[in-house]
Amino acid sequence: MFKIIIAEDHTMHAEALAISMRQAIICQSILIVEDGLALVEKCEENKPDLIVLDIGLPKLNGFKATQEIRKTNTEVKILACSMYKDRNTIVEIFEVGANGFFHKTSDLAKFVIATLDVMNGKKYIDPAIQDVILGLEIPNTDNPIFERLVKKKAEGEIFTMRELRILRLLAEGMSTKGISELLKITEDAVNYHRSNMLQKTQCKNVANLIHWATVNHII
Repeated sequence: MFKIIIAEDHTMHAEALAISMRQAIICQSILIVEDGLALVEKCEENKPDLIVLDIGLPKLNGFKATQEIRKTNTEVKILACSMYKDRNTIVEIFEVGANGFFHKTSDLAKFVIATLDVMNGKKYIDPAIQDVILGLEIPNTDNPIFERLVKKKAEGEIFTMRELRILRLLAEGMSTKGISELLKITEDAVNYHRSNMLQKTQCKNVANLIHWATVNHII
C-alpha cells in the first residue's frame, strides 16, 4: 500500500488526480498540499512513496521543491506535471531529480500509466511532448534519454545540459557565486561554462547572450 502526496494549487484538478489514483493504485493515503513549502514539510513528515507535483507551485516552485526533497530523500518517486512543454523545462525538472513528466493536457488514463510507470522504477515522459524531445521512443523505456533532450530538433543544439541550466539561472539574475552554491560547482566552473556559451554564440557579454537565447526561444 502506497503513501502519495499531490502538490497542486488547483483543488479540482488535485481531486481528479486523487480519484484516478485511488481507482488504479492500492493507496494507504493520499495527501493534497497546495504549495511547495508545504510539500517539502509533509514529505519529511510522511515519507511518501510517490509525489505528484505541479511545476508551477506557489511559494516554492516544483524545481526548487524537488531539489530540496532530493537533499534528504533519494528514494521517493516524483512525477512532475505542467502545462509547459519546452525543452528547458523538461530537462531541468529531470536534472533536479524528477522520475517522470506528465503534460496537463493529457487525459487521466495516461496519468494512471505515468504513475504506475514511475512507481515501477521507469522513467516516464508524456507522449504529448514527443515533438519537443526529438521523436524519441517513449514512454515505457529505461533508455538513457536525458542527455539527448537538449539536442535541438532540426539545426542541432549548441548548449550542453549544464550550460542550459547556468544560462537559465543567469537570465534569472543569479550571481556566479549563487550559481556555484546552487549547482555545487566551483565559481571557475561557472565562468568556464559562461565563456563557452559566449564563444559559441559570439556574444560579447551575458546581457547579449540572454537576449540571443530569448530571441531564439532557448530560454
